Amino acid sequence: MTASRQGSPRQRLHQRLLALATALLLAAIAAPVATARTHTVRRGETLSSIAAHYGVSVEDLVWANRLSDKNQIVRGQKLTIPEKIGADW
Repeated sequence: MTASRQGSPRQRLHQRLLALATALLLAAIAAPVATARTHTVRRGETLSSIAAHYGVSVEDLVWANRLSDKNQIVRGQKLTIPEKIGADW
């Protein structure tokens, strides 16, 4: 093949980048989606005890559930349990 049929180095680079971007996009679309865990508050539970049970921080529970007061959870309330991020130390 001659150089003119293969395209310029810039065109070949562009084609490779386009192929890479397409592959990454397809991988992202095909990636499994994490399902959120939920917890239904039982009598006597606190955010602290729930957080300890799931290995997350109270602050993460407050943030994930958009709670304005961490002392105001009620029995029957459904809480979203955030995924732990990072390694266990």
